[in-house]
Amino acid sequence: MDIKNDIAEYFFSLVYPETYSEFHIENISEDEKSFLEEFPKANILPLEDKNTTELFAIILSCNNRNKNIFLNMPFFENLLKKLGLQSNQRDIQALQIQVLEYIQKQDNINIIYEIFEHLSTLKVGGIILYEEEQCIKTSFKHYIHQLTSKQKLKKIPKRQKPKAFNVKNSWFYQNISHIEEILEDAKKLSFMPIWLAKFADIQINNLKQAKFHISICGIAKSGKSTLLNALLSQDVLEISAIPESTNKIKVSYAKEPKGIVKFLNKKEWKKFIENLYFDDELNTLMKENKESFRNLTDLYITDDGLELDMKTDDIKNYTSSKHYSKISYLVKEIIIQSPVELLKNNLTLINTPNINTIFNYKAHQIETCISKSIAVLYLINASKPHSQKDIDFLSNIIAYENLEKVLIVFTRSDLVSLPDLKNLSSSIIDDIKKTSSGNINKNISKIDFIPIASTLALLHRTNHQDDALLRGYDIEDTGIIALEDYIENIIFKHPTQYTQKLLLNTYTNLEKIFKKSLSILEQSNTQKNIIDLDEKLSDIKNKILDFAQEMLQTVESTTEGTKIKIKNLGLNLKGYLLDYINYESSKNNYINASKLENIITTNLKDNLRYLIEKTQSHFDKRLETFIENIHLVYSLINPDKFETELLRFYENNLREITKYQYTEGDLNLYTNELKKYINHILRDGAKLRDIKKTMDMAFELSYENILTYLDQKIDRKKKNFLDKISQMIESMEFVIKNNSKPFISPNPKEKISQLQEIKNIEEKISSYIKELRLIQ
Repeated sequence: MDIKNDIAEYFFSLVYPETYSEFHIENISEDEKSFLEEFPKANILPLEDKNTTELFAIILSCNNRNKNIFLNMPFFENLLKKLGLQSNQRDIQALQIQVLEYIQKQDNINIIYEIFEHLSTLKVGGIILYEEEQCIKTSFKHYIHQLTSKQKLKKIPKRQKPKAFNVKNSWFYQNISHIEEILEDAKKLSFMPIWLAKFADIQINNLKQAKFHISICGIAKSGKSTLLNALLSQDVLEISAIPESTNKIKVSYAKEPKGIVKFLNKKEWKKFIENLYFDDELNTLMKENKESFRNLTDLYITDDGLELDMKTDDIKNYTSSKHYSKISYLVKEIIIQSPVELLKNNLTLINTPNINTIFNYKAHQIETCISKSIAVLYLINASKPHSQKDIDFLSNIIAYENLEKVLIVFTRSDLVSLPDLKNLSSSIIDDIKKTSSGNINKNISKIDFIPIASTLALLHRTNHQDDALLRGYDIEDTGIIALEDYIENIIFKHPTQYTQKLLLNTYTNLEKIFKKSLSILEQSNTQKNIIDLDEKLSDIKNKILDFAQEMLQTVESTTEGTKIKIKNLGLNLKGYLLDYINYESSKNNYINASKLENIITTNLKDNLRYLIEKTQSHFDKRLETFIENIHLVYSLINPDKFETELLRFYENNLREITKYQYTEGDLNLYTNELKKYINHILRDGAKLRDIKKTMDMAFELSYENILTYLDQKIDRKKKNFLDKISQMIESMEFVIKNNSKPFISPNPKEKISQLQEIKNIEEKISSYIKELRLIQ
């Protein structure tokens, strides 16, 4: 392409890579040449109240993918007409050349940064994609560095840093502001019962305390530790060429930094030792460091699990596999509390163990973390080919209903060109499509990509920015700010299923509260008089707690029955595998491990899925009986409409938290573990008698690991169940007691005014609920 303009050269190679070689200056028409010469004189402003840099951003954003969007915009059509251009791609490209030449002649870096800000607005509005925005920005990269060098020579002040994301202006917090305004209006009502106002305050407080979890995942050496250090602006975790932090690391906000290291308890350590049989490498390591491990276990492995508080600087001693003591093998989980701004609004980042971990309990940790997160950052080292392990893991997690987004973070992006990154992202999507099943288009839409140079970002964040600048990267070039913006956008800036549900629950409860207020005011002379109310409420509480204990017994008996069925599944599968091995051995055939893996996957996974669904169906029936009993005991006090609706709200919560929402990840845990053991058993040189012996051990160990994970999951469900029961009883008591108190009616004139004000508040809440339900 014979374009002397350096910016245009980069621009057309990145934005139009497929037609880059076809677009030559000498091939353009005489009219276009005339336009190119006259463009600098053209008066294209003012047009649609858009300033120059905004206009340039719009012109540069038009590409082969989105050109129809632009050509259908009246504003863009008017712009082309004013310039005497046709609505075709060649004229648009000619216009883009002149815009780029004009920008370059200005020698003004602020123009470029203003264009970048407008590009960000177009990206948020969905006009351009993230990759398209980055292509345009990258076009200016070398020119920016030239201008920056000139600025340093002339001692021109550096540009101001971009404004940080203001969470208070986000979609989520604007809705919280709407709710707070509603409550402020309610406090102005002279008649509003104090107990209803207090109950409304509880709803907004619960909303503000909502937690947001994001998991950071990847294979060993994908750069998770470096990225987390950059996000924390501190060298908390060790970084090296060998796999480092294989532990689960939970990072949350606190005003003062602090580290907590949690160790395995004796029961968990015993399970860890038992699993060594099927891992030669780790077994050798343990034997070589036998004395060291014995001393460590005496100090750190206790019945209940030891916890140590420490400074964050000392954490790397417990995460590094390089540490001489090997103490990281005893660590179950690490908690880091940090004053980093990103974490301030109830955000928790969870750095999971490597997805190719050899430890069963760590594989369980990964699954648990992902099932509680609203998004996953999946790291891939862009300087190396992605693996099938990456594709299998991504194909699995995009099907998780709780995940709003799966952001694939390309680490070491400073070593890879942007076109190569685009090719890599396309290749990953293609590979996932080949591997995935189900609603593939919906699941694929969850995936986004972002490149980041974590090491250079860390240099900036730890006062070594000169080293990064020598490599040509300012803090924005590293991608760390774009990543932090993306994280905040996922949670707060745009609606998600999770935040939408939180807000709907709050608005719906407020709607009930104001309907109740209206009812009280309209029927102010009536009073709900319940004889021996305290005694009846105490009786209701005791009965519900008795029902709850019966429910827990049902859970335990159902779980025990499930365990027996799982064991029988294992025994049947083991028998099938041994028959296959015996048959192949009798024919002197090679025993195909891949075929055994397929048998395990199809047989065990399908049977487990069926078993879980049958168990859930049985449990659901018992739960409905439990809920009917709750209704019966509350009928003793003849609840009004408000109390009945509130009770239904808590009953729906109970249904949701008691549902065993198994995922493909759950099933993969069970099957992958067994496949790993089988591969170990069938290694080269294994004898038939040894295979039979170790097969028994493999199935027994796998069964015990499954039960451990199942028990952990059930224990969490039981705890949540009891917490919700206590919350329901407490709330119902509060409402029923206060609802029975006499109400002094305002005078008739004031009553009419108050009724109208409540109706206005109700209408406002209804409109917000309607808006939320329209969000797809």
